[in-house]
Amino acid sequence: MSVKDKREKMTATREEFAEVQQAFAAYADEFAADVDDKRDVSELVDGIDTLRTEMNSTNDAFRAYSEEFAADVEHFHTSVADRRDAFDAYADIFAT
Repeated sequence: MSVKDKREKMTATREEFAEVQQAFAAYADEFAADVDDKRDVSELVDGIDTLRTEMNSTNDAFRAYSEEFAADVEHFHTSVADRRDAFDAYADIFAT
């Protein structure tokens, strides 16, 4: 093999190595971007979980308030009915 052939082979090998190195660098960049995307998605999932927890807590608070309000309304209706019965009884007494 002549010196010229060896130089050409070395040049071709260097070019091939540079191409492989560039491909590896591009792959490393793509991999890093994928890792960042997954990290972002993970943070979004955590945010969604936090939001769901807060929404469930809010729903529980509204449900408790609704039940308490319904009980208060029922108590008020019972009180009004009792007063109506008392007025009706007095009306009957005074009517006789």
